[in-house]
Amino acid sequence: MIIKFIAIGLLLTAPLLNAEPITLKKNTEIQRAHTLSLAIGNVSEKVMACMNEPNGSREACACSDSDTCRFKKEFDKTAAIYCAIKSDFPSWEGQTINYSVKGKNGSNALGMEGLERQLGKYCK
Repeated sequence: MIIKFIAIGLLLTAPLLNAEPITLKKNTEIQRAHTLSLAIGNVSEKVMACMNEPNGSREACACSDSDTCRFKKEFDKTAAIYCAIKSDFPSWEGQTINYSVKGKNGSNALGMEGLERQLGKYCK
């Protein structure tokens, strides 16, 4: 379980200690951010399930890039969602994005700087 939080944390946290996070209020922006978060969660769940298999290992299951990811379809979908958001919301670049989904408890955060490092190379 700790590994799952580490894997997700690497994607969702940004090391921008002095930057003020952007808090989303518009439903369309919240939906876009949440779609990306769900896609990241989908890849993470597949990686964790793989690692929990008898012969699962970090090396065999990790998705550090599209070429080596066992879950290429899901990884590529996540990268495409990220790239579309990057294009549509340039002010989010390098920022921490906070949002809450109506009807759900808690809030969510996306660390766009970390996502850029992992997924930015797939954007045209």
